[in-house]
Amino acid sequence: MASSTDLADNIDEALWFGIADPDHPDEEAKASVAAEVARVSGLKPFPVVASKILRELSRDSFSIPRISNLMESDPALASMVLRLVNSALYGTAKGCTSVDQAVIRLGARRVRELVAAAATMQMFHDARGVGIIFRDHCAATAAIVRVLGQHHELPGSDALFLAGLLHDVGKLLLMETREFDYANLSPQLLARPDALHTLERAQLGYDHAVLGANVMQAWKIPDPIPQIVAWHHQPMRAYAEGGDIGPQVALLRIADHIAWYLAHTTMPSLRFNDTIASSADGSWVGLSASDIERMWVWMVEARAEVMQIFG
Repeated sequence: MASSTDLADNIDEALWFGIADPDHPDEEAKASVAAEVARVSGLKPFPVVASKILRELSRDSFSIPRISNLMESDPALASMVLRLVNSALYGTAKGCTSVDQAVIRLGARRVRELVAAAATMQMFHDARGVGIIFRDHCAATAAIVRVLGQHHELPGSDALFLAGLLHDVGKLLLMETREFDYANLSPQLLARPDALHTLERAQLGYDHAVLGANVMQAWKIPDPIPQIVAWHHQPMRAYAEGGDIGPQVALLRIADHIAWYLAHTTMPSLRFNDTIASSADGSWVGLSASDIERMWVWMVEARAEVMQIFG
């Protein structure tokens, strides 16, 4: 059996959180999350076919016929990917009827992210109770952050859909291993994006964002997805990093809040829009209340479509 030190060595400190010194996390907490990553990876291994497709699409000289053959071996995965490709968020002038066409029209990187998205949601199709709430929230957040990214024409915005879809996967994984009891928390607390992770850290020594990001690395989910997910509850660290990661995390956090709002009502609210726009995240990306108002119908429709695909 691996020692605590050996397990802790497997944790990527770039994905850690920290209040006093984020670059030197507590070794005991690191060992705990490493053990949970190992446990989760055993209980929820990434689908084999999807892993092979991601590997193939990562190669410079990937083979479209091989990708097509792999897809044909998992019709459910292929169907979900094509539904995403032909959705309003990704749809081209002419609909794609095959994965071959999707790769040619959208490019390998974008299709790779859609394959990872579809495969991950397949893993949690049997979610129950609070798990359904988290799974649906992930789908909604993915749709909304994709709209926000397109509106902002942010470099690297293609990664946002998958980051949104995976941002709370750590919660679903913690439910799988029964490490944290979300079922006994109030609906009001569950719907507060910046509340649950503090309870998780107090009880476990780590939170769902750190766990999810490290499991994503084990699943070979491409960068920068794990980092965006790991830092979505530590925005100041993302903002200090510079580059694309700050705006990516800010838009994900905004989408997170909007998704929870839309879970209760699709009616727009000037007060809500003003709150989002005046937040640190809204200010960081220069999002105005009128921007949110203009995108509202688009976000509502995109959310409904993606939730139907993953429902």
